[in-house]
Amino acid sequence: MKLACEWAEKGGGRDPVSVSDRVVGDSRWAVYAGVRQAISTIGEAARLPRLEDALQRLALQSFIAQRGSPAISLAALEILSAKVAAHDFGGIEAAIEASFVETTRRFPARREAAQLPVVAPTPVVEAGRHAEALRAFIDRIAARIISGGSEAPSAADQLAATILQRIQFGGLRPGEAIRELPIAKEFNTSRGPVRDALRTLDRRGIISIEGRKGAFVRELGESDIVGLFAIRAALSGVQMAEAAAAPERPEWIDDELRAGAGLLHLLAHDPESPFENYIVARRALALVTLAAGGNIVVGRLAAELEGEVSILWATVVSKQRQVESANTWEKIVAAIIAGDRRTAELEGRRIVTEAATEALRCSV
Repeated sequence: MKLACEWAEKGGGRDPVSVSDRVVGDSRWAVYAGVRQAISTIGEAARLPRLEDALQRLALQSFIAQRGSPAISLAALEILSAKVAAHDFGGIEAAIEASFVETTRRFPARREAAQLPVVAPTPVVEAGRHAEALRAFIDRIAARIISGGSEAPSAADQLAATILQRIQFGGLRPGEAIRELPIAKEFNTSRGPVRDALRTLDRRGIISIEGRKGAFVRELGESDIVGLFAIRAALSGVQMAEAAAAPERPEWIDDELRAGAGLLHLLAHDPESPFENYIVARRALALVTLAAGGNIVVGRLAAELEGEVSILWATVVSKQRQVESANTWEKIVAAIIAGDRRTAELEGRRIVTEAATEALRCSV
């Protein structure tokens, strides 16, 4: 957070010239200011403040992690922002892809996949015929991608993950209040870590903290759903296309892609298997595609936005939707293994737009 504080102390403006004038001899500030300006332009032109918020957080995290060397190409991002501002969407996919330069060409894919934001550690539900196979799949992916060395999560992070899990799976519904004291008593902790956990979820757009009224699970309106899914569709297309185009993928990736797609099919067609298990399997399969393509910036943004969309899971992920999703995932996996970038991108977009249609239907 030191970088953010310094930024605020130096004015926090959007003009890269004024910032670089203040910070003589340090071009990193000028670059960072340029990234902020370009992201602001995109957010304002698209009228999607959640997109701007998520991108600004990612830009800040990237600058901190890379010590001032951005994972976003400023030149490409400025071209993209100019296109968006002019409502020129010709070749927009190429412009988006060019903006993200932190890929496997620079860093190992396994390390990148492990750097994704912490999501709720959802356990496998002991129901249905395929729970054991799912657990084995999850264990293999964790061993291959997330290889130790990470710090243990804080009490606040663990509480945030637990609350998010309850929201995702219907224990807490949109609009429902989340009270600090009962949670603190349940987990035998003080209200401080609970308050920190709620602030984390508020920043991620999953809950809303309304002053003295307290915290509430966020309610998504039609415009929220359309905006979130539109962004996720574009990101999903890029992620699947990069997985298909990645050179020299390790053999285990194709093996686990096939295994994950087959497992989704089994879970979707098992009437006794709960939707929680399908979500767990789908998330692990998405991590494998990220490890294949290795674009951590796209992965981080997709994970951030998935947190917001997960508010809808309890009402959206029906058995019918699981079957439709599993069928599309089979096409995505086949395209990635075949190196068919175009089909992988189209089906990557399709799987999100199909979910958007269901989300809008359920919101009426």
